[in-house]
Amino acid sequence: MERSFDPSLGEEVLLLLVDRDTGDLGPVRPWSLACALAGAALMELSLLRRLDGNQRELFLIDKTGTGNALLDSLMAEIAAEETRSTRFWLERFAARGDEFREAYLDMLADRGIGLAGREEGSTRCPMSLGGERVPSVDLDAARGRVRLRVLRSLLTSEIPEGRDVMMVCLADACALFPGLLSGPELEAAQPRIALMRQMDQIGRAIIDAIWEIEPPVARRRVHAGKPIPEVPGLPFIGNGIGMARDAGDFVLRQYRRFGPVFRVRFAGKRYVVLAGLEANRLVQRRGKDLFRSDAMWHGFAAEFGASRVLVGMDGGEHVRMRRAHRNGYMRTALNDRIPDVVRIVRTHMRGWGDGPLPVVSTMRQIVTEQLGTIIAGFSPREYLDDLNRAMRTLLLSRVVGVAPAALLWTPSQRRARARLRELAERLWSAHAERPEHMQRDLIDDLLDVHAEDPQFLPESDLYVVMLGPFIAGLDTLTAAVSFALHELLTHPDLMAEATREADEAFSTGPPTAAQVDALDVTQRIVLESLRLHPLAAVTMRRAVNTFEFEGHVIPAGSDVMLAYSLPHRLEEVFPDPGRFDIGRFAPDREEHRVPGAYAPFGLGTHRCLGAGLAQLQVVATLTAVLRHAHLAPHPANYRLGIRQFPMVTPNDRFRMRATRRA
Repeated sequence: MERSFDPSLGEEVLLLLVDRDTGDLGPVRPWSLACALAGAALMELSLLRRLDGNQRELFLIDKTGTGNALLDSLMAEIAAEETRSTRFWLERFAARGDEFREAYLDMLADRGIGLAGREEGSTRCPMSLGGERVPSVDLDAARGRVRLRVLRSLLTSEIPEGRDVMMVCLADACALFPGLLSGPELEAAQPRIALMRQMDQIGRAIIDAIWEIEPPVARRRVHAGKPIPEVPGLPFIGNGIGMARDAGDFVLRQYRRFGPVFRVRFAGKRYVVLAGLEANRLVQRRGKDLFRSDAMWHGFAAEFGASRVLVGMDGGEHVRMRRAHRNGYMRTALNDRIPDVVRIVRTHMRGWGDGPLPVVSTMRQIVTEQLGTIIAGFSPREYLDDLNRAMRTLLLSRVVGVAPAALLWTPSQRRARARLRELAERLWSAHAERPEHMQRDLIDDLLDVHAEDPQFLPESDLYVVMLGPFIAGLDTLTAAVSFALHELLTHPDLMAEATREADEAFSTGPPTAAQVDALDVTQRIVLESLRLHPLAAVTMRRAVNTFEFEGHVIPAGSDVMLAYSLPHRLEEVFPDPGRFDIGRFAPDREEHRVPGAYAPFGLGTHRCLGAGLAQLQVVATLTAVLRHAHLAPHPANYRLGIRQFPMVTPNDRFRMRATRRA
């Protein structure tokens, strides 16, 4: 008599995978299978009314045991932790993929579904025991029932039950449908598969994790390692004075003294500094497995009522959010907009007058309006002071940690943040009402993501994410243009060459993007300026896995400073590194091509998404300025002063005179 058959979702995943003729599990990526089996367990708990949640959080609603040892152990782990996201639990449990697979195979064996010869209590796979393979009597029937149910869900118009929706998600995660359906059937079923993916929150999180998160690297055995040297510092202040004076120079001196790994105390925290070529190469190779940025940016997002921002995201969520931003920040977004870049420069130049110009604030007005107009379709001119006031205080307080939190509660700060909220609301309204024929931009893409998946990008996060194009210009691009202007002012021969290039580019009107790319001298001026004046001396991260580097062990949970730009100052990489020399980027030298040597926009998965766009914008802006004005330093003997935080920029005393020439 055939036994009653009521398998769990995990057992059904394995039954879909088993080969009818051999009894072996069919080909599937181990990470995909691990995620699918872990997800099946979470889905089972959801079906049993023990668990509820969405992509953002997962929580127990009933702690009563299920009688299943595997599921009860997962409930105990979830109960012992604070509320976490579905992705968090999926990744944690998927790391135990072999354990899940064996547990589900044991469950099948207990039902009498397996191969002859499986020993009682064995944890070996009953479907791959070696030797003679004789499928059990029940295997074909069990396998057929599961497949029939999945196919019925896909190929009929019946409203699927929740369990069937989950099963489709799991089969999709393991890429099983090409083996279950013919080519035309699969093509016809794709809309149904896509619809069913959206019907279950946990299923959606599983699909995202499998498709967007790389498999974890095998854990390496970590030895005790050499002690990490600590840089001497003052009581309470630690190394704050040295970092505040010149963070890049301070890190370079400690690197020469202690090597590529050392500890500093800054803003009330202890950091492990990783510096040098090999540190940069480590980030390029393994950064996504070793470091996270969310802890550093959580307080910043919270001040806007948001849970996260792009720069503070990691893993699959970060990949997905970068994808949503990609079209807006791609270099090609400027291809047809160089005339707009030039127009905005010329508009601002009309108000320059004959007196000395404050370079940093002047360039901030120009580049922020350029970015806002081109990427977001909106000029932020009337909100610029609010943007600058709010962002500077937030970064200093919540990210860098050198300013007291009390500054955030002042009336001026509250007013500034309210104005930013108003800016975001105006952006939303303007794009919701814009005609269909108007060119799409980043805000349109973000609004689409919000409409399609409001759990992934809720309104609370959308407001701050929409401000990204305006925030990017405040310090990063402002600094890049301002430092390049300083180098032009102190190297008259290079200014003459760049001016000649600008005149040629404008000979028939505003240049095209291709013409801007062909400005050899100006391009190399910008590259060398970014080398000599990197936009950040260090970037803060948190180690999420213990690892060994240069004989030292960096424990999980350590706050880390990654000195991406330190190789810019190394004699062995860039000879005479303190000298401004655009020949470094000539075809016969190309010193920046050494792996890990040149990183003005960061490295790894968090490398600036708009790096290509930024370089094109900086060159186009400089070219427009040189075409329309003669520049001179003010005073003639001015020495560059630098502000270190929140970003490295020239200080507000940097001025120049501009005389109109065209």
